[in-house]
Amino acid sequence: MRDIGSIIDGRYVLRREVGRGGVCAVYEAEHTHTGRMVAVKMLLPEMAANEEARERVLGEARALGGVRHPCIVDVLDAGITKDNEPFLVMEMLRGRSLEGLLVARQRLSVADTVFVTRYVANGLAAVHGSGSIHRDVKPGNIFVVRSPSMTVRVKVVDFGLVRPAKPAPQAPRLTGAQSLVGTPEYMSFEQLMLREDVGPRADIYALGVTVFECLTGQVPFPGSFQEVLVQLATRPTPRVRDVRDDVPQVLCDITAKAMSREPADRFATATEMAEALARCTPDRGFTNLLDHVAVPVPAPIKTGAPPPLPSGHRERAARAPYQTTVRLKDENGQGFEGRSEDISEGGIFVITATPVEKGSRIDVRFALPVTGSIVSFPAQVRWIVERAPNKVALGLAFLAIDDGSHRLIREYVTAVL
Repeated sequence: MRDIGSIIDGRYVLRREVGRGGVCAVYEAEHTHTGRMVAVKMLLPEMAANEEARERVLGEARALGGVRHPCIVDVLDAGITKDNEPFLVMEMLRGRSLEGLLVARQRLSVADTVFVTRYVANGLAAVHGSGSIHRDVKPGNIFVVRSPSMTVRVKVVDFGLVRPAKPAPQAPRLTGAQSLVGTPEYMSFEQLMLREDVGPRADIYALGVTVFECLTGQVPFPGSFQEVLVQLATRPTPRVRDVRDDVPQVLCDITAKAMSREPADRFATATEMAEALARCTPDRGFTNLLDHVAVPVPAPIKTGAPPPLPSGHRERAARAPYQTTVRLKDENGQGFEGRSEDISEGGIFVITATPVEKGSRIDVRFALPVTGSIVSFPAQVRWIVERAPNKVALGLAFLAIDDGSHRLIREYVTAVL
């Protein structure tokens, strides 16, 4: 983890870690001259000397610089620091990931599904029009955000695996073009087979899987790279109606077409898929995607606060989207990591790969909104949703919190809502 407060390229002050993967971490940062909050993506320190990882960051910058679209995260700057580390600066998104929504809600309404995936299809059309393939379309890389005009929008993010649809002969050939990279459940048959004809229709397949997951709460073929490949090669693709019978047939057909095993049987373009989705948009059934369903939590004990409420009393606290890396420790002292999706005065919603027991006590360590200060509070697991063996949602209720932290969280939630 990089030192919070350090300055990147003389202009970007790191305020807190927003999230991390196996190669990069993303930080919320403040521009020293304008005060604007941005997202800065950098390699993890242990990956700084990895030439392929470095090229991916720079490739992501080039790809995002070549496309401007309301449904694609906006790139603001890129460069190489004085320590020879590549970095990418993007707009700071305030909202919820589609992955977080699905973990919490299990599945979306038909109207919400069409609303979100139409945006994604339009964004992918712009990416493909610029000559690139995303190659990692999935709910974790789709964000529902509120625009400055307070309307809800959807953004496609994380272009770390992007590559040109037709790489130039002289372009550096990354391992990803010859080996499996990405998330297996969303990868097309041609990707898993390492075929040379991987093109924009691979993204259409991944979007079809995403539509299927939004409607049914599950992916059609779960498992590892090898397990997904075997299922794709030997089993018929599940249909939405096999799992959920209230979905209009036209949307079931769109999903099946997008998930066709052979590229030629899918939509020819992302624009064609977007137009098909537009024709089946329902006029009702929408929900507030940025308003997470409130879960009863106990009021945390604060220094100088009134006495705790009577046993059994629960208050519903206002919650606001908030992404940051979270480190947890269970009652046995076992540590594990996760990331938050939203926060309230009473607790925090965390997604992790480690299952825990409902009712257990956990120490939760994370960066506060506004200041980025690292804090640690005792919490109780109030609810659990296990979506997959490696994807668990935890509703954590703070058991104690200091006055200053409580005030900052309250101010943040009030400002965002």
